[in-house]
Amino acid sequence: RSRQADFPPLAEALATFEAARSPDDHLAQHRECLLGGDAQRGKAVFFGPGSAACARCHKVGDDGGAAGPELTKIGAQQDREYLLEAIVAPDRRIAKGFETVIFVLNSGKVVSGVVTHDDGTYVTLIDPQGSPTFVRRDDIEEQAKGRSGMPEDLIKNLSRNQIRDLVEYLSSLK
Repeated sequence: RSRQADFPPLAEALATFEAARSPDDHLAQHRECLLGGDAQRGKAVFFGPGSAACARCHKVGDDGGAAGPELTKIGAQQDREYLLEAIVAPDRRIAKGFETVIFVLNSGKVVSGVVTHDDGTYVTLIDPQGSPTFVRRDDIEEQAKGRSGMPEDLIKNLSRNQIRDLVEYLSSLK
């Protein structure tokens, strides 16, 4: 039984709040995560082995991986709304240089990753684990834009407080 049921005015206020969210706003369900937060707790979410594991792909300073954008100064480069969007809707705006591509080869094999080199003859793709794949341009039958390498369902593993703390931490990186 929820605590809201014990206090009808709270349930009513919450229902009014939820009904006021704009259906046209892709961040509506998370806008309250833009304000507040604790940078130290956000840092623990970022570098922790838990559900977010951001440092597996993103580097801050000398720590972290290189499969995603380096974030050492992200707070000076982007506003809180951009940071929130990157966490809750990573496919909306993919950082330049980290767009994934999908190749269907003449053999029928499908390969994907981030293009790190293209000299017109060979294309080098890097997968999310950092492993390179070399593809001859002549072997590519079809090419399509891929999704963000960031897990789409990342937010399912994070509480609203963790998202808020993560936004606060990232916005403090200047």
